[in-house]
Amino acid sequence: MTEIEKLLSTIKENEQLAEQIGAILCLDFYDKLQTPYMLNYRYIFSIPGMAFCKDGGGGEYILLEDSSIAYSGQADECGRVAENVQEFLELILNCAYSWYNYTLLYNHNPEFLNEDIVEYELEGREQFLDAFGDVFSNYDEIQKKVAEALHLKISQDIRKDILPLFFKAAKKEPKFYWEEQDLRTKSTDLIS
Repeated sequence: MTEIEKLLSTIKENEQLAEQIGAILCLDFYDKLQTPYMLNYRYIFSIPGMAFCKDGGGGEYILLEDSSIAYSGQADECGRVAENVQEFLELILNCAYSWYNYTLLYNHNPEFLNEDIVEYELEGREQFLDAFGDVFSNYDEIQKKVAEALHLKISQDIRKDILPLFFKAAKKEPKFYWEEQDLRTKSTDLIS
């Protein structure tokens, strides 16, 4: 059983964990690996892979043939987000503000990592409480439970521990992208 299959099995077998993961990670894990949604509509990927979960916006996370993890959004953004499943889960778990928002900041100002990003993370935690406060009132407690169940590290400084790994994966060659066969349109890279 592969690392991703173990993860999917663990989530499937534990309803409470699945609920906590859905809340704190904002992900819906599939029961098993499956063909990425976009491949059903005349799109091709630059690197083969299988989807294992989706986010609230309809984007999918894909396990690529080199074991890295890529994201394919509903709009036109696409790219690698982590070198492996462990890095992917730690990225999602530790970025309360959402890794995608950090790509927007990075594309606007690559030096933002030198700034204090605590305010962004506080905003992400407030958004969590607004959405799930009736069911899960303590972000840190849920984060800790998910981390323990999945054997993940909680970072005290995502600027040093988490985001550099994400940006390194996002810049890795060859790039992961999709292309529409008939129209010859191509996805936008996560990091410009």
